[in-house]
Amino acid sequence: MCIRDRKWALGEEPAPKEIRFRVLRDEPIRLLEVSSSREGVAVELETIEEGRNYRIKVIPESTEKTLLGFVRLSTDCELEQYRKIMAYYAIRKP
Repeated sequence: MCIRDRKWALGEEPAPKEIRFRVLRDEPIRLLEVSSSREGVAVELETIEEGRNYRIKVIPESTEKTLLGFVRLSTDCELEQYRKIMAYYAIRKP
């Protein structure tokens, strides 16, 4: 699996940023659920290719205060360590 985290600079426009979830092994892994750990940061799941490639949009309401949070991802992977995954996001000083 390949996941990339997202960051905003303090005061930056709160434009959506993407976290990509790509399955790199032969067997597919489906994303079942995504959620944000912080109020004020929305997440939207888009399936590009079922079991292979997903796009998660992370959308903060504001970037006026520093913040560290994560997106919780739940999968149908048979391997316990890959059923629950976290991808981090941050609003930080430049």
